[in-house]
Amino acid sequence: MKNEKSEIRDGFKFRAGHAALDFAATMAARLKPLPLELLAHPSDLGRWLRAAGMTDAMPEVTQSDLSLARTLRESIYDLALARIQGEELPDEARRRLNRIAAEASAIPQLAKNSRIHYLGKSRAFLISLARDAL
Repeated sequence: MKNEKSEIRDGFKFRAGHAALDFAATMAARLKPLPLELLAHPSDLGRWLRAAGMTDAMPEVTQSDLSLARTLRESIYDLALARIQGEELPDEARRRLNRIAAEASAIPQLAKNSRIHYLGKSRAFLISLARDAL
């Protein structure tokens, strides 16, 4: 799920070179007084999954999927920040990530263009993303 270059796709920035880290950036201006939630609606998550190249079609996303996505995003962010700062990994974020990654993930498929995409529902895409974040 690595990106080849920095770019903006469907309103989302992909510049980290790794989908899980790009996913953490779906809370924009996080350190500003007014952060911007880029996953405000279930359809926003569907757009991100498609823009990230996990699926070619717009997936159906439930409110429960969106809640899981936000939990996953914050776990990835907390763990990445701890790593960058050379701190011990936060237990709760680590437990959340492990719990999400333990579920059934999407099925990776190699496409004709040599890219990987996934088969499954939105929740399964998120679980694949969690596993990639590990």
